[in-house]
Amino acid sequence: MTPAKLPWRAAILSGLRLVAGRPAAALSWAFVFAVGGTIMAGFQVWAWQAVDSGRGLTIVAVRLGLAGFALNIVMTTVTCAAILRATIHPKDRHAAWPRFGGVELRLLGLVLPLTLVWLLLSSAVGALSYLLLATHAASPSVLPYTTGSTAVVLTLLGGRLALAAPMTVADRRLRLGSALTLSHGRHVGLAVIFLAALLISMAIEGAGAWARDLLIGATGTTSPPVLKSPSLSAALNAAFGPAAMAARALGAMVHALAVAVLVAPIGHAYRCLKGDPVDQGAVFD
Repeated sequence: MTPAKLPWRAAILSGLRLVAGRPAAALSWAFVFAVGGTIMAGFQVWAWQAVDSGRGLTIVAVRLGLAGFALNIVMTTVTCAAILRATIHPKDRHAAWPRFGGVELRLLGLVLPLTLVWLLLSSAVGALSYLLLATHAASPSVLPYTTGSTAVVLTLLGGRLALAAPMTVADRRLRLGSALTLSHGRHVGLAVIFLAALLISMAIEGAGAWARDLLIGATGTTSPPVLKSPSLSAALNAAFGPAAMAARALGAMVHALAVAVLVAPIGHAYRCLKGDPVDQGAVFD
């Protein structure tokens, strides 16, 4: 592959090809999400029982939200690291399996601040837009333009920073500055690849949600079952019963596929632009 080229069609489809070529590894990513979903269900049971026992709803909601955010970002980091390794080192049959080590910690150190900045920027733009509407300083027609402009800017910034994650995984060091250099002049193409992959990923998540709803309807389970359970035994049965576990397993498999479709293209793009990196996994793992 020529380092100067960015084959966007192959990059966009790289996630689907990766899952098709490594189905067992893809199931291991789904297992990570299934375990995380089961832990989160336990948090939900605890939260509802805590509210019933007299604790403040706001405090419980904040704790539940923080726990969910921490659990989700760890699960996503572990899975994304495995997907990027599998994409960057396709000949290494062990690269695609999830693990938690130095690479994952470095990737977490990269992703967490960027995620917080993205949340702050999005929240600030949303709050400012609604403030302008509330004070009649702007008409309602301005809101879609503001939201759209923010999405475009964040997508372009994402394209500028897209190669930081695969470079961090490949070099086993934080590579934010080097990623900016490598993506220079290519950020629009990277943003297009990311946006196309995002749309496919969203379509997969939507189809998965539809299938999960059909499964829940077929089993006669209410949704969400945990929060409507009147007692601890009923809550545990609703959270960890066969129907809930089956729906959780289906959701985890769909989510693993969607994440692979979203993440693999940036690993593929990095490999095309940088060339095949030296595989030092056997040395450091």
